[in-house]
Amino acid sequence: MKKYAAFFDLDKTLLVTNSGNLFFRYCYRLDQIKFWELIKLIPYPLLYKLDMLNVEALARKLVLRFKGASKEEIYEFTGMWVKNMVKDYFRKSAVQELNLHKEKGAHTVMISASTHNLCYPIQQYLGIEELICTDIKFENNIFTGDLGVYCYAQEKLTRAENFCKTHGYSLEDAYFYSDSYSDLHLLEEVGHPVCVAPDMILKKTAKEKKWPVLY
Repeated sequence: MKKYAAFFDLDKTLLVTNSGNLFFRYCYRLDQIKFWELIKLIPYPLLYKLDMLNVEALARKLVLRFKGASKEEIYEFTGMWVKNMVKDYFRKSAVQELNLHKEKGAHTVMISASTHNLCYPIQQYLGIEELICTDIKFENNIFTGDLGVYCYAQEKLTRAENFCKTHGYSLEDAYFYSDSYSDLHLLEEVGHPVCVAPDMILKKTAKEKKWPVLY
């Protein structure tokens, strides 16, 4: 049996940037989207930082462009995306921490608001044991355009609690690595919160609570 759970956020934690941005840049490189569509995404990171962006609504809107694609097509495409692009954007310090926890016998978990089609090939590439994220829905092997419950903020805490209960772990013994203040719900509940290149609000919180910070 594993000794404890080690949770890792994806965007700007295991990656130095946002997986969605990387994905749409890759789509543009392969002429899957137009230049003007890519340009429209530029303000989103700033709006997110200013808490002026409904990230769930945006995710549900952006994923609609893949409605009607088969499961095989979607995952083959994102698998190549990881091999051809994402592998150059991993945060070395976070991956080192991940490998350290593997050596210590932790049950490693990627926990992200990003959709399953983006998270799964990264989870596999890094050799992370479990994945908790936003599901995408299929009917007869075809993507419906719908998402499951958005794995964000309080929802991340709920799913991490359920994971620990299912596997016999305690959040008191768990680690969680994240860059974002939106993950405060879970950061405040684990026994070992670690802030990774934190945003301004989380950086201030980390200083107040004397949480370790990783870059």
